[in-house]
Amino acid sequence: LGAKAVLTDLPEALDLLEENIQLNKASMAYLPVAKAFDWDEALSTVPQGLSPPLVDELKAAGLWPVAGILISDCTYLPHHAAALRAAIESICENQTEVLLCHVDRDVKWHFKDWFNEALQEV
Repeated sequence: LGAKAVLTDLPEALDLLEENIQLNKASMAYLPVAKAFDWDEALSTVPQGLSPPLVDELKAAGLWPVAGILISDCTYLPHHAAALRAAIESICENQTEVLLCHVDRDVKWHFKDWFNEALQEV
């Protein structure tokens, strides 16, 4: 589609992420950038009013502000909820659109509490 994209995962998954970028590069106008993003870094910095290292990396690379975030298949372990929320908050600004793809499982996630009136379910 021609958009610049940053793909994130845990540091130990970056090699696989890079491999997949290379396997699909012929179909992309811009190659995505792979970056490590441990949500626990956001969880430890955001409550203090600080940013995780990823934010500085994105700014230095000219990839800031973030216009949109696509989160897919990241809500299967409820004990990661606080870290995921902190990660979202750390890279969002007022106009950032967040598309969170979620499958209801046996555990209740409180997205309405996170996003208030900005939440739109589709």
